[in-house]
Amino acid sequence: MTGSDNSVESEKTANQMLKEALEKMEKMRLEMNEMQIVLARAQKGQELPVTPTLQPDRQIMRLATFCVSGKIAIVVKWLMVASVHRQRTGEDMSGLSLQELCHLQENISESLDEIRERKYHVIKTQTDTCRKKVKNLEKRHGNLVLDLEAKSEDPKYGVVENEGQYNSAMAFANGVHNLYAFRLQSLHPNLQNGGEFGSRNLRLA
Repeated sequence: MTGSDNSVESEKTANQMLKEALEKMEKMRLEMNEMQIVLARAQKGQELPVTPTLQPDRQIMRLATFCVSGKIAIVVKWLMVASVHRQRTGEDMSGLSLQELCHLQENISESLDEIRERKYHVIKTQTDTCRKKVKNLEKRHGNLVLDLEAKSEDPKYGVVENEGQYNSAMAFANGVHNLYAFRLQSLHPNLQNGGEFGSRNLRLA
């Protein structure tokens, strides 16, 4: 191979390397633009998407490490959480090693234990609240029963164990019944006189 051939081959290699470098720079530029969009949303307090279009690969992590802004660290942390979330749902697992898969399994188990503990805590809190409500209702019911018993023994509110007053009440009730029977006979005298009209032989029932 002559020197001219070597120079041509070197030039092709250099052009290929330059092309690859330009492609990487363009990809990095797009990724940085995506990070800036995410950062702007984070600064505005907007909700970040669960699965961002930006793939949090190691290259982005290295770029974010050299950033001096504290906000970038928040975005990087969010990207790592989003990456773990995708891996837990079975995505982005093709490039994981056996050790990383074992670590992911342990992470999922720990997360399940934490979620289970939180659910148990919520159930326990709700159960304690219901027990307190039931105890309060039972106490109120007992107080109402005591008040009702006290009023039933008071002459102003309830029936008193007094035979004289009881007889008076029964006599009053019988008087009302007799008055009703007398009024009925006055309005319908033919019921007592075989169909004749008149008001003869009116009497109390």
